[in-house]
Parts: sequence; C-alpha cells; structure tokens
Amino acid sequence: MRGRTRRNVVKAALIAAGALVALPARVCRVLAQQPSPPRVFKECPLDICIVCGERYRTKWGRPRSWEFGYDPLELDELCSRCCGTGTNLLDTPQQAQSAPPQAGVQPQGGQVGMPDLGAPCFLRGTLIRTAAGERQVEALQAGDFLPTLFGGLQPIRALRVHRYLRRAGEPWSDEARPVLVCRSALGDGVPRRDLWLTGTHALFVDGVLIPAADLVNGTTIRHDDAGDLDRLDYFHIELDGHDVVEAEGAACESLLDRDTMAGVRPCAPIVGFNGGRSEAASRLRSALSPLLDRRRPVDVVRDRLEERAIELATPSPF
Repeated sequence: MRGRTRRNVVKAALIAAGALVALPARVCRVLAQQPSPPRVFKECPLDICIVCGERYRTKWGRPRSWEFGYDPLELDELCSRCCGTGTNLLDTPQQAQSAPPQAGVQPQGGQVGMPDLGAPCFLRGTLIRTAAGERQVEALQAGDFLPTLFGGLQPIRALRVHRYLRRAGEPWSDEARPVLVCRSALGDGVPRRDLWLTGTHALFVDGVLIPAADLVNGTTIRHDDAGDLDRLDYFHIELDGHDVVEAEGAACESLLDRDTMAGVRPCAPIVGFNGGRSEAASRLRSALSPLLDRRRPVDVVRDRLEERAIELATPSPF
C-alpha cells in the first residue's frame, strides 16, 4: 500500500510539474493578448511516387491544422498515374502485402502516414485468433471468421491498412510509435508474445476497454521507438459491429469507426484519461486509496498492472 501511495504521489507531482512548466508561456500570451504561434508549412522535398517511383510535382491545397513539417492532407504524394488507385480496403493477403497507402496518406515531418491513428490498429505480424487458428493480421481476408467475445463467430467486413514511412536516421513521430505490451504484462501468458499496437487501441481488461497508452508503465507496457523498422504498417479489423477479438492471446477491440459504422455502439464501457489533469486526478485517487478507496475502473487496472510489472522485475529469491 505504501508503495502504491508513494508511486502515485510522485507521478502526480511529475504531471503537475509538466503543466507548470508550460503555464508561464500560456499566461504571458493571454496577458499580452498575443495569438498562438502561427502554424508552419514547408514545401515537401519528396517528389517520388511511393507506388511506382515516378517523379511528380507536389501540389498545395488549403491550410490544415498541422503545426510542423508537412501537411499530410495537402501534399499530393501519389503521381497522377497512381493517384486514387491506392485503397485501404484489402480483400486478399497479396493486396495487404503490396497495396499502396490510401489516397491522402502524405508526408508529415519527413514521414509518410495517416494524419491520425485514432482508430485501433495492430502492427504487421500480430497473430489474430481465427476460426481456423491463429494467422498474421496482414494475411486475413474479408470474409474470414473470427471468434469474438460478445458476438460469437463474426466475418471480417474489411481489413484496412495505414502505413508510415520515415527517412533514414529520423525518429518516429509520437503518432506513429507503437505501444508495446510485453509478454505476460496483463496476466500469466497474456499476451503470449509481445504485442504491438497503436496507443488508442483499447485492451479489454476487467470488463472495460482501456486505450493501451493509458496503461503505459514504462516497463511491461511502454512506447516502443521501433528503431529497427523503416516502415510501420498498421491494420484495422472491421466487423459488422464493435467487439473484442484475440490478438497474441490478449483481448483487444475491433475497429469502431463512427463515420462508417453509424449507430454502432461500443461493446463495453470505454474508460481512460482525458489529458494530464485527468491522469493527475487518477494518481491522487490511487495515492489516497489505502485510506479512502474512490478509484475508478481505469485506476484499479492501471495500479494492478503497475504492481505486476514491479513483481515481474523483482528477482525471485529462490
């Protein structure tokens, strides 16, 4: 109990300190009635179509809300011959291996990728449990049946891929970096192997869905720099509804796209943090829990997984 209190007090203090560091600049802007710094756009130096290698001239559209580097929605990355032929709806494993990114996948900060990885995605190579056994996510096809937690056997409606590339020597952006859930981080043998997914991809734990990024503890669940990879392919599994599938032995959500799946409700409560203030409040609830336990489900799960990570890191005396 003392360890939990001390750990959460320290982390809450770090979150508050980070907010205080950024506070003076915000206060000065308000007092001086100065607008936020203007957003910066540059001409993209990449002029080679990533599909066929043909050179082309980049095009500008209207400004978007990207602060640094290249606006991924305003630069035409595909040449005129290939523009519009890329698709993110994959029906065969061959298409999954070779399909170009969807039109609109453009350079950003020296990288190529979707402007937002808000949808749940599995990194290439992730083993997904199907009715015929485990298969790599990129080998799945529309029509394959997956055992789901709430809906039984369900066919895959579509498999979507989002791709990130980077220039040699450059680190991955925060949007592109995957979260690594190490083997047995959630329980004994769960997951069975290391699992890589996007930070917004929710894990089903104790009856609720929690984004992986909200469970990061720096050891068993952490942001991975993916330094040995020059390309990151993320795959969404879309079913007829929102459900829970098994990836590397861990329960994870399927795609919940509110634009294309209008009216579909989440299969379970989705809980998590909404910024630093929310996380700091969570840490304070956990710090006070030995005296007065007012923790919410996300707090309880986070604390349990952090304590498990400490136990796994502690060498056995025998």
